[in-house]
Amino acid sequence: MRLAGVSVSLALLVLLAVLPFKGRPVSGHIDRYVQEACRVTRYQDICIRSLAPFSNSARRSPSWWARAGVSVALKEVKAVAQYLEKSKRDGQMHGRRQRMALSDCTECFQDSIDNLHRCLGILRDLTEKGQLGSEINDLITWMSAALTNEDTCLDGFEGQKAKQVKLIRQKVLGVTYLTSNALALANKLANTMNPN
Repeated sequence: MRLAGVSVSLALLVLLAVLPFKGRPVSGHIDRYVQEACRVTRYQDICIRSLAPFSNSARRSPSWWARAGVSVALKEVKAVAQYLEKSKRDGQMHGRRQRMALSDCTECFQDSIDNLHRCLGILRDLTEKGQLGSEINDLITWMSAALTNEDTCLDGFEGQKAKQVKLIRQKVLGVTYLTSNALALANKLANTMNPN
């Protein structure tokens, strides 16, 4: 079974290793927490599936949901970046245009990883210190930049139909859905902290 280019089993393995939450399996009333959190996201089904294991710990905390969203996105972005690097090393792209597009895409993903690491650092500080000042603007800026980098990755492959290009597009799109959801959760946190 596939979930927007991301294997469900891979996504579940990723989730188990992401955050140091000590949660119980999601069931019954706890399920409503992830549903409430994911209402602000564009890809709600993906959000609910990828973040459900964090319901027990995150409950109604916008900062914990944002942290979970960024962590899940970062883990998957790293996995796709490794795939892109391997494709580049193995010479799986044929033709100068495809090789250049792959090289650009790999660079975009490295930038996305850097931005998501910055976001995670801000969110860790928030959950540990319980406060956040001007960094909230940086959080939204870096989240937006990460999503832009992932979208930009696909630009070089525009109009190409090779099997390997389709596979890369599928993997990158899966990551953009997770990052988009994480951005929505970060925006919700920002709105909570700065209601005006």
